[in-house]
Amino acid sequence: MILYFCSTVIEAQIPRPDKAYGVFSVSVDEVDTLGTSLGYSYLLRNSEQSEQVLDAFTIFISDPAFKKNPNLIKYQGLKKWYLDGIATNGAIFGAAASRIIELPPENGLEPKEKINFKLFSNGLPAIVPFYTEGFTPPITFELLDTLYAQGYTDEEIFLDWKEESYKGITISPKVWAEDFDTSIFLDSLDSYQHRSCEELGWITNKGICNSLEVKLRNVRRHLERDKPKQARNVLNAFINQVEAQRGKHITEEGYALLYFNAEYLMDKLDSGGETDMNLSKAFALIITAIIGTLPAAAQTYTIPFASKGNTLQLEVVNYGQESGQGLLVQAVEIPDWISLSADKLHLDNISSGEGQIITFHFDAGEQVEVGEVHTLVFHIIQSGEVIGEKKFKLTSSAPANFELFANYPNPFNPATTISYQLPEQTKVTVQIFNILGQLVSEPVNASQKPGKYQFLWNASQYASGVYLYRFVGKTQSGKQLMEQRKMLLVK
Repeated sequence: MILYFCSTVIEAQIPRPDKAYGVFSVSVDEVDTLGTSLGYSYLLRNSEQSEQVLDAFTIFISDPAFKKNPNLIKYQGLKKWYLDGIATNGAIFGAAASRIIELPPENGLEPKEKINFKLFSNGLPAIVPFYTEGFTPPITFELLDTLYAQGYTDEEIFLDWKEESYKGITISPKVWAEDFDTSIFLDSLDSYQHRSCEELGWITNKGICNSLEVKLRNVRRHLERDKPKQARNVLNAFINQVEAQRGKHITEEGYALLYFNAEYLMDKLDSGGETDMNLSKAFALIITAIIGTLPAAAQTYTIPFASKGNTLQLEVVNYGQESGQGLLVQAVEIPDWISLSADKLHLDNISSGEGQIITFHFDAGEQVEVGEVHTLVFHIIQSGEVIGEKKFKLTSSAPANFELFANYPNPFNPATTISYQLPEQTKVTVQIFNILGQLVSEPVNASQKPGKYQFLWNASQYASGVYLYRFVGKTQSGKQLMEQRKMLLVK
């Protein structure tokens, strides 16, 4: 980094350390304290690689009980920290006690240091992000005197001294709605198992990953065939395997995530809870893969923005006693930003107990509200009768980057379309200038969500000539955006 003062160039003497890399370890146990069911024991450690004092953390959580009862958080540690209950954005926030008074806080965590705290909740373990923040070690008066003597200003010395927060993944409680839906819950359990194996490293043995995946698939198939007893037997084997591998090939986080969620599902099945999979008892439609999607929340698939050549694989399974003939799968409810190459596919005859995989190809459009969840619905049809249904929740990711596109048409008379895309929430101003640099129009001045936008600019009241359209924006993360293009009005 180069700093300037008094027209002289000085190489910065001030180190700019990286973020405070917090590491969370979590274990979950069954408790009766305060009338709740699970205790979440957290150990927060500042990583050895961190170059900052860690002084604050945030964990997202889906249990509104913390708003009413802050005593659900118990602090255990030598250093004094404040821990606050769930905020309006659904998060637990912790900070070193002297954070507001001085920098760095005397109760912050140096690299390798750690603290413990515990949450009590009726919620089940769920995968959530966490954030940690920190400060650099203190600047001594001797260092300040040296920097001032060299001509540095306060602004130059303290510029970017505090880094952005570090993001990681942990688990925290999630309270499910009382109207229990087996299909959605199984989708969540599938997602937890897959992410524990493929993304998070919470299950470290590939054979165990495959075995658990097969068991969950069989639980689903037994429920779809209206065989809850067989589903319970397989689910019990799943629970026993998770428990047997705890501390061996499954971490505490992976154990808590899979064990307690599977136990909850078992309790629902034992008590005769709702197990309607919303599928025909004779034929089931099962998702195999949506290739081209991004990681997302359970049971929702995130499609890359404006992506082409995405693939949806479905398996039709015959649980009836007779061979299935004359079957087709048809998309009957399609989000307007999804374009299927074919909306229906015919199947070969499917023998009893067998299945057939079919593949739908689709493109994702640009005109979509990023983050909004849409439903794609397929029907299994035989001889004109709907005998099965499956719904998939889809959402679009944000554009990967900012871009201001060329207007169209160009040259134009009298109107042209101007478009741009935003990767995050941005305060946007679009202005149009004549060749003399005079502002003639400001068609956009608003805060806009991520996505693609376009508007029609009508120049019927302006003279022929070259015009400039300029985009200026400031993103929610603080990044400044500016770009301009030329266009030609010919009358």
